Amino acid sequence: MATSKVKIYQTVLTPARNALVDDLEAYLNSLTPTFTDLTFQYIKLGLDINIKVPMPQGVISGHSLGNYVRIEQDNKVWYYFIMNTDWKSTNAVELKLSVDSINTFRNDLTFTDKTLVGREHGNRILRQPGGAYFIRTIDRVSEQIPANKQVT
Repeated sequence: MATSKVKIYQTVLTPARNALVDDLEAYLNSLTPTFTDLTFQYIKLGLDINIKVPMPQGVISGHSLGNYVRIEQDNKVWYYFIMNTDWKSTNAVELKLSVDSINTFRNDLTFTDKTLVGREHGNRILRQPGGAYFIRTIDRVSEQIPANKQVT
């Protein structure tokens, strides 16, 4: 029967920081897991998942559970942020997880000279028809980018 290896840690990593950690395994090995189960039920992995862990309900109120999950399954390691916890019973807590895509898939992408990246912006400088002059273009629709205002 297929199983997963689940470890929960208290880290400085957060979804807001969206940090790429050079040697994440070394960092996690320097920490003590708050939960470890090497024979956890096989998990259907995805971007946002829920899993139930056998922990007392006090870990939610005491904030001692952690904020980061390492799941090893099918010879691949997935990293997740704990987004929320939900009490299920006196000995079960449901974790709402969101994948740490930066660290999980960092080695799955390869770029070569043939790699194309689609642009997501419009041309800001256009050649004037029939001339050698360039003109700047300004969008009619605001991009909702706040500009810092300086008082002089």
